[in-house]
Amino acid sequence: AAPDGLPHGAGDWVLHMKARKIKKHATKKWEVSLLQLRNGSIKKFKVTRRLPELAVAETRLFTSKKKAKKLFDEWLK
Repeated sequence: AAPDGLPHGAGDWVLHMKARKIKKHATKKWEVSLLQLRNGSIKKFKVTRRLPELAVAETRLFTSKKKAKKLFDEWLK
């Protein structure tokens, strides 16, 4: 185990750029992104929406790509 008590590599999440999507909402000015993170064989999907003018953001993590994509699409409606 590492000095912090976690197994080696437990905090080493890697962003896979090929799985990155960013779109802007047509009227609400939100930037919505869907990112795939990986730690060894474990994948997580991070969905974030930002309102850059106000420095406001909301982020959710999913283990299911289907659920992450559903929220991504919902936030773009």
